[in-house]
Amino acid sequence: MIQQIRYIIKKRETIYLWILSLAVLSFCFSYAINSIMTFLLIGFFFLDTRENLNRKIQILRQNKLVYLYILFFFVQIIGLAYSDNVSFGIKKTILLIPCLFLPGIVLSEKLSKPNYNHLFNIVKWGIVIVFISYLFIHLVLDQRNIRTFVYFTVQKRIGISQFYLSFIFLFGIYECLRKIFSEKSNIVINAFLFLFFMSLLALMGNRTILGITGLFLLFYLLNEFSDKGLIIRLGIILITILSGIGLSQMDIVNRKMNVFVKTTDLDLEVIKTKNRFTITKNTFEHRVLINYLSSKEIFDSFPLGVGTGDYKDVMLERYKEIKFKAGIANEYNLHNQYFSEFLKTGILGGILFMIIIFNLLMEVKRSQKIYSYLAITFCIACTVESYLDRQHGVFIFTLLLPFFIKYENYLNK
Repeated sequence: MIQQIRYIIKKRETIYLWILSLAVLSFCFSYAINSIMTFLLIGFFFLDTRENLNRKIQILRQNKLVYLYILFFFVQIIGLAYSDNVSFGIKKTILLIPCLFLPGIVLSEKLSKPNYNHLFNIVKWGIVIVFISYLFIHLVLDQRNIRTFVYFTVQKRIGISQFYLSFIFLFGIYECLRKIFSEKSNIVINAFLFLFFMSLLALMGNRTILGITGLFLLFYLLNEFSDKGLIIRLGIILITILSGIGLSQMDIVNRKMNVFVKTTDLDLEVIKTKNRFTITKNTFEHRVLINYLSSKEIFDSFPLGVGTGDYKDVMLERYKEIKFKAGIANEYNLHNQYFSEFLKTGILGGILFMIIIFNLLMEVKRSQKIYSYLAITFCIACTVESYLDRQHGVFIFTLLLPFFIKYENYLNK
C-alpha cells in the first residue's frame, strides 16, 4: 500500500493531467463522470508529500481569489437560513460546493509545459471525436435534419444547454489559434479544427456568444497582423464581416434573428400584453420581462434578498401576477447571474459575486493572452444567462476560469 502511494505521488502530475482532461471532456457527455472527476481532485490534492502540501497551502493563503470563492459559498448558507423553501435552497447550495475546493486546487497544483500541451491536445481532439460521433448518430443513425441537432441531441440526448457547451467550443477555438500564431505548429490541421469548432459554435445558435467571439477574433487577428499593413488589416475586417453574414444565414441563427427582427417591441406594456395571451418565441422580450420583474423584486427585498431557496418561487409568483405564459410554463430562471445573486442573498451575494468577477477581469488585464477572452466572455454572458443554476455553469466558474488564469500566469513567467 505504501509503495502504491509512493508511486502515485511520483506520477501525480500525469494523474492530475488525466483527471483534468476527463473532467473537461465529460462536460460534453456525462454529469456523473464530471462529478466523480471533480471530487476526485480533493483526495488527489492531499495525496502529496508534506513539502508540496505546505507549498500549496502557502499559495492558497496568499491568493485572494480562493478566499472570495469560499466566502461566496458561505453567503449561500446565510441565504438558506432565512429561506422558506429549504429543500430547494439546500439543492442549490450543494451545487456550489466546488467553490470550496476547485479554485484552490487548480491554482495551487503544478503542471509542466509538456503536460499543459498534452492536456490541451487530449481535450481538443476528444471534443472533436465526441461531436463527430454525435453528428453521425443524429444525421445517419437517427436520420434527422441538422437544424434539430440542438434540440434532439444536445438538449434531449446529452441533457445540457447549448449555452454551456459554447464555452467548451471556445476552448477549442482559442487553442487552435494559439497553435497557429504562437507555436506555428500543424497550421493546416489547426485551421481545419478552428473552422470545425466555429461551425459547432454557430450550430448552438447562441447569438450572445457568437457576437462576443466575433469581436474578440477580429481584435486578436488585427493584433497578430498589426505589422502587415493597412490593406491586410482591412481584408481581415472584411472577411470577419462576411463570415458574420454567412453565419447569420445558418438556419438556427437565421430563425432566431428573424423572430427578433419581426416580433420585437420596445414598449413594456405591449410586451406584457403579448406574453399574457400566448407563449411567444421572442427570447429577447422574455429577458426584458424577467429583468423588469426581478429588478423590482431585488429592490423590494433589499438589503438581504429573498433567500437562497426562495428566489425561483418568488419569480414564479411574479410571472403569475402578470400572466407571463412562457415564464410560467418554463419556470424561467432570471437569465442574469448578477440579478440572481442580488435577488438570492441581497447585497452580500450580489456585491461578492461582482468582486469575484472584478478580480477575474484584473487577472485578464495582467495576462493579455488569448485565453483571457474566455473569462471576459463569461463575465459578459452572465448578463444574459444564470450560469450558476446548473452543474456545468459551476464547473466553468470554479474550474475552467481559475485553470486558464493559472495557465496564463504560467505563460507570462
